[in-house]
Amino acid sequence: MLARVRLLGFLTDLGREFKRRQMDVHLQSLRLYYLAVKNGFAKNSNHRVELHWSEELTITWMRTLRIAPFERDFPVRARGAGCLRCKSQETSHSSLFTDASFPGGSRMRCERCGGIWIELDHAPS
Repeated sequence: MLARVRLLGFLTDLGREFKRRQMDVHLQSLRLYYLAVKNGFAKNSNHRVELHWSEELTITWMRTLRIAPFERDFPVRARGAGCLRCKSQETSHSSLFTDASFPGGSRMRCERCGGIWIELDHAPS
């Protein structure tokens, strides 16, 4: 479990990125979660609040949007490149799915091996 101060910092960073990408629905949920954590309403083992937001979801979105210190957690691949883990097994596209979409790209998942990667609409800057 993260220290509350560190989690609040991550929430602030993620909020800035959601705002920059105009992900307003996500930002609204994140703001409610931030207030709950800040005001001590999320004191259980993983800072869970019944807003459908959690510490785990915060970290997953930070990894997905490549926000420090998680900017290298998921590899970035060309659109439609498929799963590199299963490449030798000729992964069928039916085992690949979009796990999440965001302005500028998507987080992909391979159902066969559990691999996760990011596909961006434009080359990373």
